[in-house]
Amino acid sequence: MEINSQIEQSIQVISISLVIISIWFGWRYPIMKEFIDDEYVSNTARIKRQKKKKRLIVCIIANNIPLSILLIIMFVSMLPLAVEVIRNSIFTLWKCDILRTTYVLLINLILLLLNWSVYISIKLISKVKRI
Repeated sequence: MEINSQIEQSIQVISISLVIISIWFGWRYPIMKEFIDDEYVSNTARIKRQKKKKRLIVCIIANNIPLSILLIIMFVSMLPLAVEVIRNSIFTLWKCDILRTTYVLLINLILLLLNWSVYISIKLISKVKRI
């Protein structure tokens, strides 16, 4: 199969996946952000802290881990074609192949979302450890 047809098929899959991920991330991010911004008071009752810690762990498991896993799977599955595209392309400022450029930019967008998801995971896990 020619590389351009592979890229076209991958872009179709990425487009659908990014829509789903964007909706999911937009739906779950306020919940995760609320937990991140929630102030921790060390002198609160032990039972209250345990409940808060349990809710935080459920938030991590239900909201962030599935999103991170989906982004990892997507990135790893699309990476070989991106490497091939980068290896076989020549960078020119005025004559760029829009299909290949779009594919590489979409892979970078997925990587950015993956990094953001991991960052949120780290913040939530550090919050669990502090409680």
